[in-house]
Amino acid sequence: MLQGYVRSGMLREARELFDQMPERNVVTWTVMVRAYADHGHFQEAMELFDRMPQRNVYSWNIMISGFFRAGNVDEAVRLFERMPDRNAVSWTTMVTGLAQNGRVSMAREFFDRMPENRDATAWNAMITAYANAGQMYKAQRLFHSMPAKDLVSWNAIIHGYANNKHKSEVMRLFLLMLGSAVSPDRFTLISVLLTSESTVEVGQIHGLATTRGLLSDTSLGNALLTRYSRSGDLHSAWQVFNMLHEKDPITWTLMMRAFANHGCASYALQAFAQMLQHGYKPSSTIFIAGLVDEGHASRVHCRLSVQVGNR
Repeated sequence: MLQGYVRSGMLREARELFDQMPERNVVTWTVMVRAYADHGHFQEAMELFDRMPQRNVYSWNIMISGFFRAGNVDEAVRLFERMPDRNAVSWTTMVTGLAQNGRVSMAREFFDRMPENRDATAWNAMITAYANAGQMYKAQRLFHSMPAKDLVSWNAIIHGYANNKHKSEVMRLFLLMLGSAVSPDRFTLISVLLTSESTVEVGQIHGLATTRGLLSDTSLGNALLTRYSRSGDLHSAWQVFNMLHEKDPITWTLMMRAFANHGCASYALQAFAQMLQHGYKPSSTIFIAGLVDEGHASRVHCRLSVQVGNR
């Protein structure tokens, strides 16, 4: 009953039942503490936690994780230092929580203090923290020190270099990944596209996405649309647009912008009408006017032989 109330978000009913229970074990207390923590009621969670007659490692980990989610880093650290026993989850929670809250140096201190056999989550959290801080040398050193790299590890280091505009490192690592036992996913390809400039490079990623069955993903399709449009390959952009099973407002906007930028104002208008028929609405009343102005102002001759209205 307690779990049922908690899973339904009925915290008041859960607490009433909890208070009426004739006997409560450590699992019961932990369920109620976690319910409060997961819903952001940290004062109530801490009050119950302090009253617990017996705590296990799981109880401590829940409270520490909850404080990190609330951004209360100092309280999370104090709780960790009070723990009588710690497991791998405890250490990983600290490294991940500190890294996600921007305490990169402190996260590294806890990472270095971890017992042997650190799990991949701790490694990945540390690599991501360094990458987000632009400290790619440290991120790469950790990456190469990892005993076993998973998809998250590869994506973290590649995305870090992509965000820092290090194209040569992005391509070097991407080629290494293709030769490893880990296959790239849509996030990998989106990161590589961030540094792809020529139509040939974008086309190679497009081909890889197609052969691996990833082109149905809307976010990857949008990234390809963006790069093709910027490199001037309107036909390939149109091909990607048509292959996408699920289009969001960004997809339609990118395609219309590509038409307008290449002097295809009529196609931009047709796409706009189709977007409205699909239930999407522009974010601004002057949006389409801007597209038409761009299309008429462009000196590029539109050679795209398609009928947008039939798609």
